[in-house]
This record gives sequence, structure tokens and C-alpha cells, in this order.
Amino acid sequence: HYPRLIKNDEIAAVEVHFRPVIIPFDKEFGFRQIDNNKKKLEIDGLAYVLSGNHQLIYNAMIVQFTDSYTFNYRIALRQVYDHLLLSEDKNNLNVLRDFGHYFIELNNYFALFSKICGIPPSSRSYNNNTQAKLFIKKYIYGNVNIKLNTFFINLIMFFKTLHVYIYAKMMFKAIYDKDMRRFIYSRLSDINWYKKRFMLSVKRL
Repeated sequence: HYPRLIKNDEIAAVEVHFRPVIIPFDKEFGFRQIDNNKKKLEIDGLAYVLSGNHQLIYNAMIVQFTDSYTFNYRIALRQVYDHLLLSEDKNNLNVLRDFGHYFIELNNYFALFSKICGIPPSSRSYNNNTQAKLFIKKYIYGNVNIKLNTFFINLIMFFKTLHVYIYAKMMFKAIYDKDMRRFIYSRLSDINWYKKRFMLSVKRL
């Protein structure tokens, strides 16, 4: 996360991903969109990072979609800290409007972030609409009544870890995409991948 990206005279932390966010959300936030708005680092040599706005959007999409927090109403403080640093010189709501996609889910996260950090709705850093208010209430309820809520959350997460919808879409894409076929073959031929997915699903229960 953010602190490990700042290293004097050293290579910053690098993670290689097949796609920035999970299917189907990569359609609106994929390599093409990132590349068109990339930011060149002011260093010797040639290196790029996501634009400031895209860094903020990426952090929110990872929380809400890849990590499924939009469904189980949980949040990691490390990502709140990332968001706090990334939004210091930006207006969250303006960034979200400029992005133009998944407004409800991302605005819900911006609202929850503001609630945790004590930022009032009057700051206009998010849209304090009905969906955002309900999302915050569900988050508070889910954490106050954690024992009552844990079983149902874990049951949902068990089925989500199976990624039925995602895998179905990948199989369809493999019909016309050679790279996707290679990716699927590499996974299906790896016995360790099966073991990992099974253990992760069982752990959720």
C-alpha cells in the first residue's frame, strides 16, 4: 500500500496483475483507460503510474468489487489510509463524476470513508443520497451485530469465492480470445490452483 511505494533510490513495490480489477468491471477500468491517462514519473529513465484520479478510483474499486466489501459491508483500515492520502488534493465527488461509471457503489465507499474519517456531508466529497445513507447503516449494523451477521456473510462469501459468474464469462471470452484460452488452460492444468480455491472456500465457512 501507499507507504511502500515511496523508497529513496530503490525500486518501489510492484505487483503484476492479469487485469486491474475483476470481470466485468475491467470493461470500464482496464489497461486502455489507464494507459490513456497514465502519469510519467519525474525521474531518470522512463516510468509511468496511474493518474491521480485513477489511483483514487482504483483503490475504491478494489475495495468494493475485487474484495467484495460492497456485499459484506466490511472495510480494511489500510485501504482507508490509502484513500485518505490519495484524496488530499482532490474532491472525491468530482473524481467520481469525471470517471462516470459505477457511481452508486463507489459513492457508497466514499460516503463510508468520510464517515470513518469524520468528514461531514457538507464537505461535498460524496453524494449523501439514500443509497449512501443505507450503506453506512448496514455497515454499522453488520459490525455492531457481528456474531449475528458473520454466518450469513461467510455463506455469501463461500459462493462468491467460487466465482461462478466470472468463470462463465471467462469461458465465453475464450471462444474468441486466444490469450484467455491460454490463461484458462494454465489454471485448469495446475493442481495447486484447485487446492487453493477449495481451501479458501472451506475457510470462509
